[in-house]
Amino acid sequence: MVVNPDVSQTVLLVFPEPDEEMMSALRRAGFHTVTADCGETGLREICQSRPDAVILADDLPHSGERPFHKQVRDMCHLPIIVLGDGDAMERATVIDDGADFYLDHPANHTELIARLRSLLWRYHTSSFGPRSISAPATDTPTRARPG
Repeated sequence: MVVNPDVSQTVLLVFPEPDEEMMSALRRAGFHTVTADCGETGLREICQSRPDAVILADDLPHSGERPFHKQVRDMCHLPIIVLGDGDAMERATVIDDGADFYLDHPANHTELIARLRSLLWRYHTSSFGPRSISAPATDTPTRARPG
C-alpha cells in the first residue's frame, strides 16, 4: 500500500534517545527518516522537513502545556503513531487527543511499517486533500470530547 513507490516518504521520529533499529527498518522499507529529541525540536522539524508522518515516544517532555501529539494535530494533518507502554486508559486518551495509533515500544517493526503504510495511504487518498502545515496553535481543543 505505498502511495508512490518512486518517491521516498519522510517520517519524523521524535524520541529522547534515537532508536537506531527502528530507523534502519524504516530505511530498508524505503522511508527517509529525520529525527528530533524533544517536542520543541519536533515542531521545528515539521515546519522545515514537512514529513509525511510522525512517530513519537509517549514519554516526551511537554513543550508548553500540551502534549506533543496534540500540538502536531493542531498545526497539521499528518499521520501520528505514538509508541509507549501506557495502560488502556492512557492509550485511549492519546488516540482521543489526535494520535492515529498507540503501539507498544519497542514496536514490532513489521507491524509498525504496515500500519504506517496504511495510514499514509488513507491520508493521501482522503477528502482532506494535500496536507498543510500552520503555525503551532494555542490551547484550542482539536476534537470534541463526548460528555
